[in-house]
Amino acid sequence: MPDELIPKLQATIRAKDPQGSVELETPDYVVRFSSLGAPQELRIRCVPPKSWTISYAARAPDARERWFLESKGVWFPEHLDCRRVRFAPLDDRYKLFASDEGFFRSVFEAPELSDALMKIPAENHLKASLKDATLRVAWNVRFDPRFSDRDGFLLQCADIMVLLGGLLFKHVQLSTLMRGGT
Repeated sequence: MPDELIPKLQATIRAKDPQGSVELETPDYVVRFSSLGAPQELRIRCVPPKSWTISYAARAPDARERWFLESKGVWFPEHLDCRRVRFAPLDDRYKLFASDEGFFRSVFEAPELSDALMKIPAENHLKASLKDATLRVAWNVRFDPRFSDRDGFLLQCADIMVLLGGLLFKHVQLSTLMRGGT
C-alpha cells in the first residue's frame, strides 16, 4: 500500500479531531481519533486482489446489551443470548439479533442511522455488533482500479465509516443513558 494515503487520511481525520493520528501498521492503515469523549479507531486493510475491509471500533463501557446487524450474505458465528429482531426498514437488507430488543430499537430508531445504513451499497457486506462493551463495524468493499482512483475511493469509504461508526456510537451512548447507565 502506498504511503501517499497517510497524509490524506491525516488531513481528513484532523478535521474531526486535531489530535487524531494515522499510522501504517502493516498491513493496515490505522486511524485513531476521539469523538464524543471516547477514543475510536478505524482500520483499512487490503484484501487481495480487489477488496478492502474498513473496520471501526469504539468502547462503550456502560453498554451491557448485545446486538448484531449483518448483511443478508454475511454469517456471524455467534449470537449468544440473542434473538432475531424485526425492524423496518433494516430487515429488508440486514439480519438483526439482540439480547434486549427494547435497547436495540432505541439505538436504531433514529431515522438518520437507518438512512445511513440503507445507503451502504447492497453488494458490499456490512456487519456491526455491540458485545462485551465494544462497538464494532466492518465493511467489505470492492475496488476496481480501472474505474476509479484508489486513494479517493478509500478516503470516501473512510469518511462514510467514520460517519456511520460515529452515529452508531452516539446512539448506543444515548440509549445507555436513557436506560439508566452511568
